[in-house]
Amino acid sequence: MDTNETHPGVMPEAGTPYAELNSGCRVTQPSPKIRVSSCPFVVSLLPRWALALWVWSFGVSLFAAADQPVVIQPGSSKYEAEPGGTLRLRLHLAIEEPYHIYGPELVVGPRGQGPAATSVSVVENPVITLAGGVSTSPGRRAFDPNFDLELSTLESRSWLEVPLRVKPGTAPGEYRVELLVNYQACTPESCLPPCEQRIPVVVSVRLEGDASRRAARTADEAFAEFRAVSAAAVTVLNDRAWYDRLGPAGRDDLSAASAELTVALGEKLLVDFPGDARRWSVIATLLRARRDFVGAGAETRRSAWWSRRDTLRDELVAAPEAPEGVVASVLELAVYACLGGRWAEPGATVDEAAALKAADRMRNRVPGSERRKFAEQHVIEHLISHQRWEQAETRLTSLASATGENAVVATMATGVLKKLALRREPLEMSFTALDGTPFNLAALRGKVVLIDFWATWCVPCMEEMPEIKRVYAAYRDRGFEVVGISFDSLPRDPAKPRVQERTAEQVSAFVRREGMSWPHYFDGKGWDNAWGRTFSIAELPTGFLLDRSGRLVHLDNHGSNLEANVRKLLGL
Repeated sequence: MDTNETHPGVMPEAGTPYAELNSGCRVTQPSPKIRVSSCPFVVSLLPRWALALWVWSFGVSLFAAADQPVVIQPGSSKYEAEPGGTLRLRLHLAIEEPYHIYGPELVVGPRGQGPAATSVSVVENPVITLAGGVSTSPGRRAFDPNFDLELSTLESRSWLEVPLRVKPGTAPGEYRVELLVNYQACTPESCLPPCEQRIPVVVSVRLEGDASRRAARTADEAFAEFRAVSAAAVTVLNDRAWYDRLGPAGRDDLSAASAELTVALGEKLLVDFPGDARRWSVIATLLRARRDFVGAGAETRRSAWWSRRDTLRDELVAAPEAPEGVVASVLELAVYACLGGRWAEPGATVDEAAALKAADRMRNRVPGSERRKFAEQHVIEHLISHQRWEQAETRLTSLASATGENAVVATMATGVLKKLALRREPLEMSFTALDGTPFNLAALRGKVVLIDFWATWCVPCMEEMPEIKRVYAAYRDRGFEVVGISFDSLPRDPAKPRVQERTAEQVSAFVRREGMSWPHYFDGKGWDNAWGRTFSIAELPTGFLLDRSGRLVHLDNHGSNLEANVRKLLGL
């Protein structure tokens, strides 16, 4: 093992020779490789140094032995310092439960030398050396039966901070550095052999006032560049001409490239300006990045990023100075991502327990936030779609009773409880239909009825409409009916109608053209329409399938489920 400097708490020196201790494990990250990706739109929007960092970030692969429960990732792939100056480099650790590793102090007890202390050294380098001892995140001190000692351990998501010094007189340029991290992973019952991982980083050496420093000379400039980069892909995709020209594959490539560059620049900003109050906004943006990992080592890199993401989220939520709006949006997004759908990260699976935890954290951390309404709606809809009615009602009852905590959430919960009450009592509904005729749901008792909450502008609604029309045509004569509740809004300015705005005449023409020949309710109030507000409808399309007695039986009526549910209720 080649090292050029040691410090107390950095390299174990006593007891068994290190070469023998370390023979059981060697985990090495490969050198970064540059992968070329075609993305002229990002190139045209970014400064050259940012593009270089993007290319670098695309190529860095993390690799860890399959049987090792510790993943180590640097906070950034690139750091800056002046000749003769120092920098502090943070390494983020993801330690799989129930494993832990040990602090940097070397301990000797009644049985002799204790566990291998966690240490960091610099692989022989003529320019970059260690500048002192390594510090760690707060550990847990407890008795360890493996060594019959009280020891300090690092668990779950932890970090190591490494001080580095640049040799005086070093010429400006970029210097590759390899850090060698040594540790021993144990559970309360047993230990793995001591292990090492090599972590490559780049240190950019520049002179004071060097032009290469200008791009991030101040926190204001760095933050402005980060904001521009993080919005670059959205700006391009909002241009209809570019959107159509790119096509699905091109849009995916652009979004993926934007996410990688956003993460790289955001991590760099957090390192360069750790005390800046806007770090919470940066973290929130990083947590929204949808990164897709492909190729060799994809699962390991994905796992490392998810661990890093959880660390960032925990740091933000725990910080009392973090703006409540930012905290609320981050936790709301966590709820959505954990329950699948379009907010889920590529490769992620549904994690109901994590979604419930995020919703509970919102209640504890930002109880008055109106964003809680949407997060809780998402949780409740998930529980209902899996037929867990009692669990949903228990949660809703707790939310509905806390009117002083959050009136908006309490109102939503009360509405959803009304919806769930339809499982026990018939739905009563009457209105003047879009065509001017009176409608009363009671007249349809004895029939199976679908109450379809929809809108002309709702793409998923119209994607499902052919199936609704087909089932309606096939089973109407056997006792199946449909009732539509439109979520379209009347134009605020008839001369300049917006995307979601329609007049009653326009909606009438639409349903005639589409062959939706059943009664429709329309009051022009959009999401605030009378029936949507009564039952706290949170997403479109939503369908209530009522049995012959008028009671709610099914809420999951999408796709082929509709016909199967209808046939069952008709007794076919």
